[in-house]
Amino acid sequence: MFDELVEIVGPRIQKQDTYMRKALPPDLKLAITLRFLDSEEWASTEEVFRNRWNIPHAVGALDGKRVAINKPAKSGSLYHKGFFSVVLMALVDGNYKFLWVDVGAYGSMSDP
Repeated sequence: MFDELVEIVGPRIQKQDTYMRKALPPDLKLAITLRFLDSEEWASTEEVFRNRWNIPHAVGALDGKRVAINKPAKSGSLYHKGFFSVVLMALVDGNYKFLWVDVGAYGSMSDP
């Protein structure tokens, strides 16, 4: 599961090497982040998924949706995949509380 998560977030957290220093690889950055997150919050979120939805070890539910838009000027096919759209991705906890939202990726991206 960790490798799948690195594939998803890796491109967003990857930085370029500079003359001053080499950038940390995405898998190391993700491991450090996960290590220092508040474990009590993760435990309470997992408890809600386990008790309310009968899904153990879950700490979030992720889904995406294409949102139709008017064609942006000079956008070519960046926003087009059957119709012009942007991609909305959202992560919620077991009580439908939003934990993370990303809106605005090109509609021509692969299906969420």
